[in-house]
Amino acid sequence: MISFKDEMTFDLPIERAWVYLNDKEMIAQCIPTLKEYKIIDDDKVEGIVKIVLGLIPVESRVAMEVIERIEPNTIRAKGISYLGETIAAQVKEVKPGAVNKESIGIFTITIEMKSDGPDKTHATALLEEIG
Repeated sequence: MISFKDEMTFDLPIERAWVYLNDKEMIAQCIPTLKEYKIIDDDKVEGIVKIVLGLIPVESRVAMEVIERIEPNTIRAKGISYLGETIAAQVKEVKPGAVNKESIGIFTITIEMKSDGPDKTHATALLEEIG
């Protein structure tokens, strides 16, 4: 299982940080490796992430949906990475059983915030692969 954790501090009270974290345009721009994105609705975003695996750059289509909001401190989203179709497109010689273009990765992102005083908010973001 893959997981990434990051922490950040906002020079904002938690109520304003909550508004900031619910701004889809702002959040989409903050996702590391996100190359392009399209906002579908208030809870859904689709995009392309670009990562480097060793010396190989890989772009993958992703879809994310907010599945829970607990105001003013927690946002949970679930995402799908369609990495199989990307790898299958890059493989020059297809051998039976070599690459399943239907392979997907499922992950969750949880952002939890806590007030660190009247004008500071600490946020922890956790990305976990779940399948």
